[in-house]
This record gives sequence, C-alpha cells and structure tokens, in this order.
Amino acid sequence: MSSDYVPIRSTWRCRMLVCCVVLAWPAALSYAAAADLEDTYRSYVASVKRGDTVDAEVWTRQFETALRDDPAARALLRTRVLDELGALYGSIGRREQAIASYERLLQESAACGDADGKVVALQNMLAIRRTGEPSTEVVALFDEYQEVLRDPPPQYLERFTRHLVDSHYQEGQYYQQLAKRAESPEARTAFLERADENIQFFLANSQDRSARERDGALFHAAEVVADLGRNEEAAAIYMQLAESSETFARSWMFHEAIKQRYDTKSEAYQNALKGYLDEHEPDGYYRPANQALAGSYLSSGKGALAIPILEELIEEETDEGVLAYHTYLLGASYIDAGMTAEGMAILLALIQEWPDSPSAEIARKLANRTAAGREDLIELLDGEFQPAGMMLDEQVDAIAATDAPDEADAVEAQLALVGAGGSALAAVVPDSPESTVVPSDRSANRHVYQAAMAIKLVLVVSLIGVVVVRRRQARTANSG
Repeated sequence: MSSDYVPIRSTWRCRMLVCCVVLAWPAALSYAAAADLEDTYRSYVASVKRGDTVDAEVWTRQFETALRDDPAARALLRTRVLDELGALYGSIGRREQAIASYERLLQESAACGDADGKVVALQNMLAIRRTGEPSTEVVALFDEYQEVLRDPPPQYLERFTRHLVDSHYQEGQYYQQLAKRAESPEARTAFLERADENIQFFLANSQDRSARERDGALFHAAEVVADLGRNEEAAAIYMQLAESSETFARSWMFHEAIKQRYDTKSEAYQNALKGYLDEHEPDGYYRPANQALAGSYLSSGKGALAIPILEELIEEETDEGVLAYHTYLLGASYIDAGMTAEGMAILLALIQEWPDSPSAEIARKLANRTAAGREDLIELLDGEFQPAGMMLDEQVDAIAATDAPDEADAVEAQLALVGAGGSALAAVVPDSPESTVVPSDRSANRHVYQAAMAIKLVLVVSLIGVVVVRRRQARTANSG
C-alpha cells in the first residue's frame, strides 16, 4: 500500500466516530439529566435519614431545576420528587407553590396511570385547602378524591378502602364548617344533611377503628343532628357517650344530653344535673358542670342555691380569668338572693383585683344598676370596718358614675363561657327594683343587722382575698 492511503482510512473512521457522537449526544444528555434528578433525590433522602437539618429553600431550587431540565425522567421518580417538593414548600409556608406541586403530581400520576400518586396528590391538596376559608371548591376536591379511592388497584385495596372511610368523616366535618357560614337557612340545612350522611357513612364502616376515633365521630354526629333540630336523637347519642366514652368526660356528655332535653333554666334541668353530680365521682368536667348549675340557678331567680356552689368553685379555681368570672357570679347571686350589700362588696373586690377583665366590666354595670343598698354599703365600708382591698365611698361614687347600664350587653357576650351561667346578667338585673331591696326588717334592728352584715362580708371577701394571695404566691414561686 502507498503511504497516502492510511490518512484517508483514518479520516473516514474519525468521521464515522464524530457522526455517532453527534447522533447519540441528545440521548446522552437526557441520561445525564435523569441521573442528576435521581442523584438529587437520593441525596435528599440520605440527608433526611441522617437527621441533617434540611434547608427547604435549597432543596426546592434543586428539585425544580432537575425537574425542568429533564421532562423525560422516569415517571415514578418524577412523582416522588414532586411529592417531596410539595412537602418542602408547605414546610416553609409557601402554600400556593405547594398546591401547584401537588397539582403537577396529580396530572403526571394520571398520565402514567399511577393511582397511588393521585391519592397522595389529592390527600395533600385537601390537607392544604381545608385550612383556608371554607369553600364548595374543596367539596369538589373531596368528590374527586373519593372517586379515585373507589376504584383501587388490587394491591392497594385495603389501604384505599380505609382512606375512603376516613375521607367521609373529614368531609362531614367540613360540611359542618360550611353550615356555620351558610348564607341562608336552606343552605345551612343542606350542608348539615350532607354532614350527617358522611359521618353516618364513617360510623357504619369503622367497626375496626379505635374507641377514640368512634367517640369523636359520635360527638360530631350529635352536634349535627342537634343543629338539624333532632334534639332527642342528639340526646340519645350524648347519653351513649356519657355511659361508655373513654375519650370525653362523662359528666360533659351527660350535660350535653340534658341540654337537648330541657330548658337550661328549668327545674328539670337543674334536678338532672345536680343529681348526676351528686351521684358520680368528679371528672375533668366537674367544675364547668357546677358552674353551669350555678348559672342556671342564678338565671332562674334562685341565687341563694348558687352561692355555696360558687364559693366552692372560687376556693378551688386556679385560672385567674375564670376566678374573676366566678367572683362576678357570686356577687350577682348574693344580690339576687336579696343580700345586696354583700353582693356589692364582692363586685367591688372583683373590680379592684381585676380592673381590666371582662368580668369587671359587667360588674361595673351590675353595680350601677343595683342602686338599692348602695348607701348601706358605704356605711359598712366606712369607719372601723375596712376589709383589706375594699373601696371607700368616693370609689363607689366613681363606679356609679361610669357608663350607662344599657352598654352591658356587648360586654356580656365576651363572657359566654361554659353552660347556662354565661347569660346570667339579664336574669339577675331585672327592670323592677323589688329584687334588689334589702329586707325591710333591718330598720328596726339596724345595729344588729349591720354587725351581722359586716361579719358575713368579712368572711366572703376574705375567701376571695385568700384565693388571690394563693395565686400570687404560686406565680412568684414558679417565676423563681
């Protein structure tokens, strides 16, 4: 061969090699990008397993870049990355980006027939959107979610069935929220009926669930049927919980049951609640139940029966706000029972100890309205009898000069606490003056009457004072 042939042969081979490289280059780039996406995902999983601090901002950027650069990566890998991306956005409060990630996950899972990916996407979209303002758009999302769950692949049958049952309970609770914001009575009823249907579906298909889960569903079922006006049905559910629940305080469930059956100011209600509390050991709802009973007595003109209950509650109470409220109810009960001076003294003690509390606001209104007995209170507070922490006559005058009584209604709404006691003000301050008049026979034995009133007043105010001192000592000890 001539020496000129070799370069020609070599050149031909080089040209073939170059052509192969050029033709294979797109595929090589795609493979490299796919490897980058998988490497990124594996690095993230490894970091999480090691317990490293996850910088969500960094990982979201890396995932977004990898997803953008490689649209042809394996479908399963992309869905996994989109799931993690949505979770990362959610962890840093970027709600819209999280929803967008799960919407992409839903679309890509549907395109490749990945039922599990669709379920994961819809679960997370529901979890995010349910935290916002209630909307019928979320109901449509529930319907789409349940449609996927009703057609599970064989390998997912058990898990999808469980998710389907749970989704009906969640949708029932969501309909309850919609009912609270309904724009018309008809819409409210429609939402409540859908809530009832969904919760009943859960109860009928959740025999394998824990007692806690079923107790919660029964509680919501009772709320719904009560809102629909089916009071006896609601009472029966609450009574079932009162007899067997390990989740809720049974006295609470009993109280809810009798509220469905009786007016909270009626004697039947009072006898049922008192009888239950007398016959059963105290539980976590013991104090609220007693407050409700005292409030019922007070609202029905039986303030004398409320006094011993409230004095016991005051002695045991640890929360300052509730203590102030109980003190207000105690003062109102004394006034309702005809012992106006004692009641006024308790109200004044409340105003001085918790001047900025909602209870003090109502106490001022009640003190203004209780004109009878005011001069007697000033006499009791003047001279030798000066219990610690009480107000002098000029302070009583200042209270009498505060806002007009008809402004009390707005403040009263802030005190809608537990049970019937929250609405006691209207009952203990009637328009007629008879209920606020101190017994007239005191005028014949004025000095004896004053002495007895002073002793009683010292005992009552001392009780409140001791409780307040205990609270302050406890706070000081804790802060130390």
